[in-house]
Amino acid sequence: MAQSPKLKVTLLIVCLAVLCVSGVKYFMWNKAKAVNVASARQKGNPQAPIKIIEYVDLQCPACAYGALKIHDYLEQYPDKIYLEVKFFPLGGHMHSLIATKFAQCAANEGKFWPFFELIFKEQRKWSGLMDAQPAFVEMVESIGLNPDQVIACTQKDELRSSILAEKDAGTSLGIKSTPTYFINGVMFVGVKPMTDELDRILGVKKEPQAQGK
Repeated sequence: MAQSPKLKVTLLIVCLAVLCVSGVKYFMWNKAKAVNVASARQKGNPQAPIKIIEYVDLQCPACAYGALKIHDYLEQYPDKIYLEVKFFPLGGHMHSLIATKFAQCAANEGKFWPFFELIFKEQRKWSGLMDAQPAFVEMVESIGLNPDQVIACTQKDELRSSILAEKDAGTSLGIKSTPTYFINGVMFVGVKPMTDELDRILGVKKEPQAQGK
């Protein structure tokens, strides 16, 4: 029996409604996922009076030291500091880009901070290797991630493009070396200028250095 034109129109409307609802759910899911990924490299109190953007190269020893110092500040002043990490892999470091890929893939799975702290802690061990990827695989596995899934993530072309785009954005701000920090919008290059500025804002009193004879 042939369907009436009215029934056909009704079925068409129902199908369109289902597609529309599904599309909205998919859009909202992807939007939520994007927000989660974007916030994965942020830490601290969003309403904090001190906002830090930390540009790092994961193979840079000074970056490892600076990250440790900021970690100490966050531990001591958890309500006063909000931190965001951005990537600035340097061409002179053989493993910097692949390390950054692993870090971002860990971030995608909500495990950026454990990996970030571990990769700096183990930096001296993997920096001198000819092939550092096995070391990174061990790290992601040790923090509870599926290594095969992370490796597949690191091989995506769009990941490399997004990392380099982030670096280009940093270059446009005048960044030439790492670590570079923006504290409440003001640039500081190197760990000591960064800690001096944080101490100034936080009112940290430094002990006077002993005068030599």
